[in-house]
Amino acid sequence: MSDIKETTYFGDYMVYNYQYSYVDRGLRNIMADCNFDRNMDIILFDNPSALFIGGYPGENFKPIYWNQIDKKFSFIQSESTLSLNTISNHDLDNLFKNNLLKEKAIVILPPYYKYNVDEIKCTLSNYYTNIQDHVVSVGLYGTMLYLSMDLS
Repeated sequence: MSDIKETTYFGDYMVYNYQYSYVDRGLRNIMADCNFDRNMDIILFDNPSALFIGGYPGENFKPIYWNQIDKKFSFIQSESTLSLNTISNHDLDNLFKNNLLKEKAIVILPPYYKYNVDEIKCTLSNYYTNIQDHVVSVGLYGTMLYLSMDLS
């Protein structure tokens, strides 16, 4: 598996675990930084399955909640947890026309997808105002980007 003397090789499971813990920590930092509450949507651009932040899809859907007190995700609903309302950018027009968008929203931009932030902001400006960039620290050198905004 690993021979430090000649080369250092880390198996795929170590890379995957680091990636998972990096993304998990980044998501927790974003949710805490934006003070996520009941009046917020989470918008996922182009690839809603990139983050299973609203729950794991499929036949046996298991929702994920945000614990406001502990500042972490939970599979258990309680008085201190909030449901995560995730929506796709492809549904924004219909939701906006039917007054189904919440007062505020965030867009989480995972680092493993290449996004054109200016294009995303342009799309969002049809529905939202006060669109702001936020960068949260993840680990020693990592960061994750998210956008916050208010409904027009």
